[in-house]
This record gives sequence, structure tokens and C-alpha cells, in this order.
Amino acid sequence: MANILIFEDDLILAESWHKTLSAQGHQVEHTTNVDTAMSKIYEGYLDIAFIDIFIQKNNQESLRGGILLISKINMLSLGYKPWLIAISGRSHDPSCSVLEIAKTVGADEYLKKPIDLEELIAAVERVTSAQVKEQ
Repeated sequence: MANILIFEDDLILAESWHKTLSAQGHQVEHTTNVDTAMSKIYEGYLDIAFIDIFIQKNNQESLRGGILLISKINMLSLGYKPWLIAISGRSHDPSCSVLEIAKTVGADEYLKKPIDLEELIAAVERVTSAQVKEQ
């Protein structure tokens, strides 16, 4: 099973994902804090991170959101890196998608909200089966 981090400010959504993935046997943690997320990366045990691009605090968008987190992870010289899945529910300007920008700074893939639970489970299964094949 996978060790998963959810970096998401929608607490209801994060709780639903946490409950669903935990029921599948995965170890799941949740945070909205970049520093906390980075400490989990440094611990070296994460397999997958779902990273919301836009994090809000006190009803205002925080500059310490998903793009910053993805960039920081990719600047590290660690022997491993978790699979980074950028997520966002914002409408997309076809000329400049924030999810495409996330891929540019190092996300491995992206999912557009709303993400149904079957899609979430499928993403985890796809990544974990690919990781097993690499070993």
C-alpha cells in the first residue's frame, strides 16, 4: 500500500479522500502547510502527493500554495521523489492552464476537480502499480 500526502484546503474534500484511501489500506496524511508537507518529504517515506494548486487561508489565497510546494520538492537532491499529482478546480484559460504550469515546475501529472472517488482510487492504483514494476 502507498504512503500518501493530501495538500488540500477544502477540509470536507480532504476528509473524504482520507477516509476513502485509508479504507483501501493506504497510509494518508493531510496538511495545508507547505513547511509541514516539506517535512514529510524530507522524512522520505511518501509515495504519492496530491497537491492543490491554490490554498486559501482566512478566505484569501496563500502565496504558499501548490506551485511553491511542487517547485521546492523538485529543487531537492533527494534519492527519491514522491509522485506529484497537481489538482485544481479553477477554470482554465486555454492559453495558460495552472495545471500545465504545475507540470512545468515538476508535477508528474494533474487532475482537474471535481475528482470523483473512483478517479482518485484509479490514480493511486496506477501510480502504485507503476512503482512496483520499477522496483
